[in-house]
Amino acid sequence: MEDPKTIWAVTVRCCPPLCPQRRREAALSEAAMVAMATLRRFALPLLAVRPRAPALRMLSTRVTMPPGCTFNTPLLESAPLSELVGTRVLLKMDALQPSGSFKDRGMAYLCAELKQRGATSLISSSGGNAGHAIAVVGRKLGMRVRVIVPQTTKPIMLTKIRAQGAEVTVHGANWNEADELARELVAADSAAEYVSPYDDPLLWRGLANPNPSPNPNP
Repeated sequence: MEDPKTIWAVTVRCCPPLCPQRRREAALSEAAMVAMATLRRFALPLLAVRPRAPALRMLSTRVTMPPGCTFNTPLLESAPLSELVGTRVLLKMDALQPSGSFKDRGMAYLCAELKQRGATSLISSSGGNAGHAIAVVGRKLGMRVRVIVPQTTKPIMLTKIRAQGAEVTVHGANWNEADELARELVAADSAAEYVSPYDDPLLWRGLANPNPSPNPNP
């Protein structure tokens, strides 16, 4: 068991997956610098905040992740961050997840739970990354996926989402407008379930599960 004072930090996405060995140290150094800036701004002020007991129990409960949807990504210790906060800091290399983001863990658990409840279709709104994660997970679960994105979403993200077999609709000047359409489509389709890109307890539980079982067949 790790030291209870250890801080589990999710890696930033700038660490390129499968980078050559000669770029490994530089990539990890860049990731550490970005993570350090984030930690200074957001995480350190929260260390003194005591979480409410019910929320802490929910997020600390180990969950069973659906097989084949996520990878057991490595943890690498960051000396600069450990020195900054005075305790051991581990960076979770979730840039190696199928969609290149930690979001896969949350979406895998959420979407699998929805499928178990009888859903066959998933509809979500997203600016990009969450929609990509839903598309990846939905394909692996054999579910229809529709992602509504605003006009501000970059073309490369549209390509990535569609490459996973998801249907993409560009609608609205911002995420709020895209989300309104997504909810309207769900209301009109009894087989569909709405997937929030960030606001769902099932999503949080998946995200709080740092080490899913390894996938023997990636």
